[in-house]
Amino acid sequence: MKKRMILCFACFLLCSCTSTSIDNEDYEKKLYHVDNEVCELTLYHTDLPQGIYYDGKIYWETSIENTSVKGEKIGVLQEVAKPNCFPVSNYTGTDAMEEYKGSELYKYRDTIYLKKGKDIHVLQYIETDARQEPIERYEGSQSADYAVPPHFFYNDMRYQTYQGEEIELPGCFQKAGTIKKNLFIAGENLTGNVPKDSILYAADFQNRFMILKNSEDEKYYLFENTSYR
Repeated sequence: MKKRMILCFACFLLCSCTSTSIDNEDYEKKLYHVDNEVCELTLYHTDLPQGIYYDGKIYWETSIENTSVKGEKIGVLQEVAKPNCFPVSNYTGTDAMEEYKGSELYKYRDTIYLKKGKDIHVLQYIETDARQEPIERYEGSQSADYAVPPHFFYNDMRYQTYQGEEIELPGCFQKAGTIKKNLFIAGENLTGNVPKDSILYAADFQNRFMILKNSEDEKYYLFENTSYR
């Protein structure tokens, strides 16, 4: 009788631990969705492009055409984030990748290959030195000002206004620097043809998008790394 009671008690403990484990998994999923909402961009005229989160970075789709994959298989695309939310969990894509769920993923250096049937999609995390010779001011027609879109340099990469969209600042973006100098065409870090003292915000898990708080109108604007275009 005592043995039976002990066995029942042990089973109860085991079941309790299993139940707790499931609860923890559900809790983590809830945390993921909460985190994803924090990383939402208030886009009204466009959607986030196709991208996949893996090992702390988001890899964005490029126009590179490939007929075969390269590297080792790392898994499959398991789920997608909510619309206009950054994926923040491994094997998760942006909302635009819904049709590719279950597709095989291969990784080689800073490139991920997504294979769906015979189709191969190439996604990259790009860190390209795009610095150039800056032009402080333009001596010609003032109308040329309108031909140069708002831009700045950060981490040796050029960021350009993303369809001029005003945006709210999401919690996953943190202050990354301040524009030190206004130039007609920028070529060095923390310079741009945007107002001096404008504040830059970045998210550490992706480098395609940054947000600028304009020092003149105090509004937030979305900028895109031109290396991904």
